Amino acid sequence: MFRFLFTIAIGVGAGYYLGWTDHTKHEKHVLERLTERAGGAVRRKVQIDPDSLAAAVEDSATAWRRR
Repeated sequence: MFRFLFTIAIGVGAGYYLGWTDHTKHEKHVLERLTERAGGAVRRKVQIDPDSLAAAVEDSATAWRRR
C-alpha cells in the first residue's frame, strides 16, 4: 500500500511541476495549443457552413419531387 501511495505522490508531484513549467513558458493553455496544432493544418478543408449544408439537404430532398 505504501508503494502505491508513494508512486501516486511522485506522479502527482511530477505532473504539477511539469504543468507549472509549461504554464510559465506559454501564455495559452496546453489544450488550446494542441487544438490549434491539430486543427490548423486542415481547418480550411473542413469548414462547416450550416447555411450551405441546409441548402444542399433541401435541394437533395426536393430533387425527387421534380422528376
